[in-house]
Amino acid sequence: MTVSIELRCRHRSEGDRVAKLSREDLREQCRRQIRFIQNSVAAIASGNLEEAIRLATTIRVLIHEPKQKRRGKQASQSLLGQLGAMGVHLFTTSRDQPSSVLYYAGPVMHKIDGSGAEFATDVNVYRFGHFVPATKWWNQVVFIRDGVRLTRRDVVLTAANKDGGAHVDAELTAEYEMLKAPGAMGFVSVGSQTSGKVFTIDDGHLKLIGLMGIELLKSPDLLNVAGL
Repeated sequence: MTVSIELRCRHRSEGDRVAKLSREDLREQCRRQIRFIQNSVAAIASGNLEEAIRLATTIRVLIHEPKQKRRGKQASQSLLGQLGAMGVHLFTTSRDQPSSVLYYAGPVMHKIDGSGAEFATDVNVYRFGHFVPATKWWNQVVFIRDGVRLTRRDVVLTAANKDGGAHVDAELTAEYEMLKAPGAMGFVSVGSQTSGKVFTIDDGHLKLIGLMGIELLKSPDLLNVAGL
C-alpha cells in the first residue's frame, strides 16, 4: 500500500504573534557567544589557527549592524544592538593610523625561535592597549599595505560571509586575499646574517581575528553586559 503524504507550509500572517526574547534571554545568548570566543581562542592557542574563521562568525553575531534592509525587511540587529549595548567600550591593541602610513600589520605578537614565528595567544602578553566604543573598535583599521586599509569589520565579514565561517564564496575580495598571502605581515630573521634563516609571517587574516577574540575577552564592559 502506498501512502501519499502532503506537507503544507503555513506562512506567517500579519496577525500571528512573534515571541520576542526577554532581556535575560539576550544576556544568556551573549554569555553563549562569549563561551564560543573562549573556546575558539583556546583552540587557536593549541595550534588550530583555522578556528579563527569560526571565531569570525561569533564576532559578527555580537557586533555587526547591517546597514541595509533585506528583501524589504529590517536587517537583523547585532546581539549588542538588541541589548542596547553598542556604546560599551572594548579593548583595542591597535592605534589610529594617519593616512600617511604606508604599512601597518596590526599589533599581533609572535614568539620567535629557530623554527619561525608563532602567534602569541597568551592574553597576558597583550597588556598594552586602551578602550574605545564598540562602533569605533569595529571600524578601526588593523592592516595597511599598498594603499589598502582593512578594518576589523572588513576582515571579520569577509571571513564569515565568504571564507567559510557561515558561507563559502568562489571569490574573495582582493584586499582580503592580500592579507591572506604569505608574508603579508612581514618576515623575521633568526640567527646571524651569514647562517641565519628568514621566515615569512603568514596567515595574517587568521591571526588578526584571533587577536580580536583576545581583545574581546579583555573587555570588562562586554563581560558585564553578559552578566559575567
